[in-house]
Amino acid sequence: MGKNKKLFVIFKILNVGEHYGKTIMLVYNMPFSSGPRAGSKYYKDWVFLNGYKKPSRNAKMSPRIFQNKRMLIKTRTSKPKRNKKEMPETFWYSVVDQIIEVITGGAE
Repeated sequence: MGKNKKLFVIFKILNVGEHYGKTIMLVYNMPFSSGPRAGSKYYKDWVFLNGYKKPSRNAKMSPRIFQNKRMLIKTRTSKPKRNKKEMPETFWYSVVDQIIEVITGGAE
């Protein structure tokens, strides 16, 4: 199935509105042979969530850093194509485009 494995981080929408309680995913490509590269989206997000502290040379960059955190995220709508033509709206879906900040304090 290609050269990469996938890591799925699932977010639950907690702000009030029409999407309250729905889930949305952020998908990272993870190489089989080595750890995440310094330029990868996973590496950048991991360092951001770790307070901009880079991992030590041989440290494991555990995905547990994503657990139990409230985050402000930016979403985008993915519009799949077939034969170079955009598919109908029923095939569109939302994904997490970017983690903007970690929200501290406050109740759910």
